[in-house]
Amino acid sequence: MRISMMMLAAWCVIAACSHSPSRDSLEGADWLRKGTVAKKDSKPDEMDDRLDFAELQKYRDYEEVKRWIGYFTHTGRKSFAGYLERGQVYRPLIESILEQSKLPKSLYYLAMIESGFTIRAASNRQAVGLWQFIPGSAERFGLEVNAHVDERLDPIRATWAATRYLKDLHNVFQSWFLAFSAYDTGERRILSAIMRKGTRNYWQLARMNAVVDETQNYVPKFLAAAIIGENLAEYGFDVANRPVYPNLQAVLFPAATGLQYIAEESGLSVEQLKAINPHVLGATLPHVAEGYRLWLPTSTTVDIDRVVERQRNAQVAVLRKPPAAPVVALAAPKSPPRHSPKHQRRGKSAHKLQGAHVVSNKKHGHKKAHHPQRAYAEY
Repeated sequence: MRISMMMLAAWCVIAACSHSPSRDSLEGADWLRKGTVAKKDSKPDEMDDRLDFAELQKYRDYEEVKRWIGYFTHTGRKSFAGYLERGQVYRPLIESILEQSKLPKSLYYLAMIESGFTIRAASNRQAVGLWQFIPGSAERFGLEVNAHVDERLDPIRATWAATRYLKDLHNVFQSWFLAFSAYDTGERRILSAIMRKGTRNYWQLARMNAVVDETQNYVPKFLAAAIIGENLAEYGFDVANRPVYPNLQAVLFPAATGLQYIAEESGLSVEQLKAINPHVLGATLPHVAEGYRLWLPTSTTVDIDRVVERQRNAQVAVLRKPPAAPVVALAAPKSPPRHSPKHQRRGKSAHKLQGAHVVSNKKHGHKKAHHPQRAYAEY
């Protein structure tokens, strides 16, 4: 597990905070794990750190959660139904990666409140994709963002990156709700809130306005989405079935391979390749020495050598093609000079003006005027 220096520093801050006295009861030696709980608050403490679906049901009666359940089932019902429908496509994929990462499957609903399962969802903070990575976080957790690819748009790579990020956050804060808050607003803001308020209990931090409104709503929104999503009939949702994300394999292609030649050899269209590789921005793979791994259906076989040969032959054909004859644009003949009517008002007729032009040309060694007489006659 990679933990950055900032993460390590954060852990030190939390450890220091955990040994600071509080006006609330420290509840024995395991305060570090459970955090401080206000004596008047008898609700279950989220620091028990369980996120299985059965445990999440106990948050139904939290006022903050009830408000979001009300929103998703009334005003925002149509939008939430869209989240559920689009989510069917990605749920098996996301839950499989969460299981392989030994993370709770309920984190699927974090992607739901981040993007509504819209691949190209983008925020005003330049966050993109299912998991809404900003460029800096994307790079930290292994996603490439450049002119050729934006791997935040790749559901598979982005989900793996999100699991690494969430694991790191949970290792630091020892609380899923604090980890979610940091995922939403940044580690430093959550650390600052913990230090200022002297508690690691998410609900207390939120109720003391120690975090911004968006972050105060982030965890209740996640809980509401999970509670409704696991009890669709109870809340009156009937979601139409949609095909799930296809089974894919990563195939290594040489640098700068054109999608056109991969499509021709694999039997897929370029549009189909783009659909399962939405992160590939152009017509070619990245120009990297080690090549690039592209997703292809597991049922597809492709001869990489033949792909390379197709591209080479196409490039050679372009080089051998004779250059097109240059097109020479002929200049249009110049119109004869037009003389203002003011010349005639001064007593000069068109005939005299023409004569003046002839004389002028004779002075320069020419025998006749360049312009036909008819052009001047129009005046």
